[in-house]
Amino acid sequence: MSEQYEDMKRTLQSSTEEVKALRSENQDLKNCVQKLEDVSCQTQEALNDLEQYGRRKCLEFQGLAWSENENTDKLITSVSKLIDVDLSVKDISVSHRLSGKSDSNLRPTIIASFCSRRIRDEIYSHRHRLKEYNKTHPQERININESLTRTNHQRFNKCFLYRKSNNFKYIWTRNGTTYLRRNENSNTIAITKESDLVRYKIINH
Repeated sequence: MSEQYEDMKRTLQSSTEEVKALRSENQDLKNCVQKLEDVSCQTQEALNDLEQYGRRKCLEFQGLAWSENENTDKLITSVSKLIDVDLSVKDISVSHRLSGKSDSNLRPTIIASFCSRRIRDEIYSHRHRLKEYNKTHPQERININESLTRTNHQRFNKCFLYRKSNNFKYIWTRNGTTYLRRNENSNTIAITKESDLVRYKIINH
C-alpha cells in the first residue's frame, strides 16, 4: 500500500513538473509571438511613413468638374487664384484625375505633385480661403486635401466618425498625421500610429 502511494506521489509530481514546463514553454511562445507582432507593426508603420513621405509634394483637389480635353494643371491654377496663391503651370510637376476617387461621375478627384514642397505647403495652408467660395457656390464645392496613404486615410475616416459623435469641432491632417481638437481652448490630439486610436478610445481594442 505504501509503495503504491509512493508511486502515485512520484507520478503526480512528475505530471506537475511536466505541466509547469509546458506552461513555461507556452509563455515563452506567447512572448515570442508578441515580439514578432510588435516587429511587424513597427515595420508596417515604417513602410506607411515612407509611403506618406513620398507624397510630401502632393495635394488632392475635390469638386472640380470634368470636361473633355481638359487641362488639369490649369484647373489647379484657377483654384490657386481663389485662395490668393500665385501659381503657374510651371510650378506643377504632374497632375491627373483619380478614377477611383470621386464625389460624382463628373467630378473625380485631381491629384497634383508640385515642383517644390514650399509651393505645396503654401496652397495647403491657404485652403481655408475656399470657405467663402463654397458658401456662394454650394453646387461647386471645392476642397483641398493632403494625399494620404491608404492606412492614413482609414485612420482619418475613423477619426472623422469619432469627431461627429463626440462633438469635436476641428479635424485636419498635416504630413499624414490626423489631428483632433474639441474646441479653441482644448488640447490637440495627434493620431500618428494605429495604437493612438486605441489610446484615445477612438476605436475599441
